[in-house]
Amino acid sequence: MGFQGEGFTLPLQGCDGDLGTSLPENVDFVVGSGGVNTEARSNRSRGSQRSKSSWVRRKQDKRRNNMVSIEGSQWDKEDGASKRKTEEEGEVSSKVSRHNNESLIFHIQQAIEEARLWNEVNLRQEPVDNLSLNGEKKRWEAPFFGVVKCNLHSNWRNDKLHCGVAYIISNHQGNILHHARDAITSSPNRLTSELRCLIWTLRSMKDLGYTEIMIGSDFKDVGEAVKRPIDWPLFRIFLREIQELCLMFQSVVFEAESILSNQIAREIARSVLRDGRFNSYLALGGPAWLHHRILREASSNCP
Repeated sequence: MGFQGEGFTLPLQGCDGDLGTSLPENVDFVVGSGGVNTEARSNRSRGSQRSKSSWVRRKQDKRRNNMVSIEGSQWDKEDGASKRKTEEEGEVSSKVSRHNNESLIFHIQQAIEEARLWNEVNLRQEPVDNLSLNGEKKRWEAPFFGVVKCNLHSNWRNDKLHCGVAYIISNHQGNILHHARDAITSSPNRLTSELRCLIWTLRSMKDLGYTEIMIGSDFKDVGEAVKRPIDWPLFRIFLREIQELCLMFQSVVFEAESILSNQIAREIARSVLRDGRFNSYLALGGPAWLHHRILREASSNCP
């Protein structure tokens, strides 16, 4: 029997391998391989290594779990962002689709309205043989019911001579209601003369009590200047007065005539300088010396 110590056994004196009386020998016995329990020390080393290994594995597992959790949360965030982006794109696409549908409906309604207005304005189709090459009417046409048509003309020759002016008013049946003739002072150009003739005609028609009128002229610049006065700044004084006069009527329509369809008014205006008839006059019906031509024109052009 010996004394049990931690990891080794101290034998009693007298046995083989017993402690001797020499201190160096006893120290050698204790620290030597013979006195130390190497098996226990090995077991403790292996246990410590196993403990360290398990601790390292737990750390690694924990880190791996954290990484998986972080990656999972990132995937969830990416999935959420992708879903939100898809929903936003869907909303934008839906809004664009609704806008396109509303725009299409608006354009269709606008096209229908324009077609209706076009049909109202162009209710009566013009025969091909009744138009000249520039689109002007070859033959005179009566106005609609309730509207009177006034054909006018200014016989301008040059900027030195007087001008003969005339108008003739007809109803929807082609019957002549009034006609008038006058002489005005010289004008620098034909458009000035025509605009002065128009002012004179509008004043006279207002005095006669007409409310819905149609103006026919074979000088197309008259209608263009009245419709777009800003493009004709040299004649703004006359155009401003014409606009003020037009406001006194319920409706005023300007129609382009050809020389043939405006022949009666041209003949009356031409007689001022040709026959020296400088006295102005206003009369019911048409002039007697053009009676047969007026009847022929009315019968051939009115339904």
